[in-house]
Amino acid sequence: MSYEKDYRSSLSFSRIDTIKKYFKGTDMADVEATLRDGSLIRLEVQSGFTGINDIKKHKVNEAKRVYSETNIRSYIVHFDLFNGKIAIIDLSEIDDDNINYRINERFEGQIVFSISDEFYIQTDG
Repeated sequence: MSYEKDYRSSLSFSRIDTIKKYFKGTDMADVEATLRDGSLIRLEVQSGFTGINDIKKHKVNEAKRVYSETNIRSYIVHFDLFNGKIAIIDLSEIDDDNINYRINERFEGQIVFSISDEFYIQTDG
């Protein structure tokens, strides 16, 4: 990804609403970050393990809404703890036609899509 160097070395975090909302199950991203060039991004941090590496559709819908209204991109940073993999997914303009949404009963029957291998990045180790 072309933004990796700037992204990794220049994040400045701020609260979106209140710190109480960090890492809670809301539609909003967990944190908002300012990049070195002054642009903002939103990050949703989540983890899972084999068989439960899903993203809820309402997260996609919120990311698309924020992008259309503010031009701020939203990314999910997902850790597959069982396999030691990381996925970084830009939800801002993800094409719903290329996603296979399904109902996941483990998430209170919410609509989700599974993170496919193509989204995971190579890591050392």
